[in-house]
Amino acid sequence: MKRKGQGALEYLMTYGWALLIVVVVGAALFAMGVFSPQTRETCTGFAYFTYSEHQYVATGSLAISLINGNQDIIVASVNWDGVNMTSVSPTAEQSAGNQFTIKASTGPAKTRGDHYGDNVVITYNTPGIAGKVDRAKCTGRVA
Repeated sequence: MKRKGQGALEYLMTYGWALLIVVVVGAALFAMGVFSPQTRETCTGFAYFTYSEHQYVATGSLAISLINGNQDIIVASVNWDGVNMTSVSPTAEQSAGNQFTIKASTGPAKTRGDHYGDNVVITYNTPGIAGKVDRAKCTGRVA
């Protein structure tokens, strides 16, 4: 009778230690970010503009590339998470279907590697209509 109890105890101890090792290794991998999904930079929600790409650098430098819709426009203002972005290239006036980049060097500073989800609001004028607005939510990881 004692031998059966000792065998059962040895069996439970062996599997108990193995389970403990698996839990510790899993916790270490989780802490290192192995199980975190890779986030892509993306902007969703634009109705007029077509999103191309964007980059957010920890120093607060921002750049977003868009493709204009079916009308010539003049970009009046761009607001990224409460910060006004002013530099538009190649020019502030964009032809229909033209790809352009909006840049700002003084955006909200964030920590490298952090995830973000910021609102972007673009105010633009078309021939005869001023103050049109298009907005999106841009997400990704700070570079």
